[in-house]
Amino acid sequence: MLDLLDRSGLDAALLSPTSPFVERRRSPASQAWMGPGLFGALAAAILDEIDYPVLLVDAEMHLKHGNRIARSQLARQEPYYLDEGQLTLRDESQQLRLRRAVDAAVQRGRRELIATRSDRPDQPALAVLPVASPTDEGRLALLLLAKPLLCQSLTLQAYAREHGLTEGERGVLCSLCAGHSPEAIAQQRLVALSTVRTQIGAIRAKTGARDIGALVRGMAVLPPLVHALVEGH
Repeated sequence: MLDLLDRSGLDAALLSPTSPFVERRRSPASQAWMGPGLFGALAAAILDEIDYPVLLVDAEMHLKHGNRIARSQLARQEPYYLDEGQLTLRDESQQLRLRRAVDAAVQRGRRELIATRSDRPDQPALAVLPVASPTDEGRLALLLLAKPLLCQSLTLQAYAREHGLTEGERGVLCSLCAGHSPEAIAQQRLVALSTVRTQIGAIRAKTGARDIGALVRGMAVLPPLVHALVEGH
């Protein structure tokens, strides 16, 4: 059916300045990769709704595209930054390992997981995947980084509202998702441990979770609701 439509007219209508599909702050490199038309804009918009930082680079580590969460991290230079358009990690050993993984993805179509120690949050964990370029550039590498949070705050707020959690229960749930124990939560909130345990029991009753582990696992697999982040914020 799309072959019967005038694509130029469709694109002009849906890619007007007021169109919700347009990411007006896409860089020229991003536009070249995603394309200037409707489907390029849709692809960029879809990536922006994923709560994983996603970066697309060429064999020389030049950035071709980044979704909103990734661009926000780039603006803060955490844990990577751009040096004359090239993606750069502060840790030289990590940078070398990433370069090798990108080269393997671009040259040999290899997929690789770079996993880091739990006690080194400054070293990002990421998957490096080969992606065929729609242009004559050959393969590119898609970098999929770990989620910055187990559950984005907007998703957590919506979940709490859906299940009728109180403000205190929502705060406890947020702390549980951050990996804190009931004892640590009680100390942080300056309340008795019994109060926190009562709130956890109320959360479990309202959500149907049989224990804290099931509750956190359920939060981890919720569909994302990502804040409308913009570059530099």
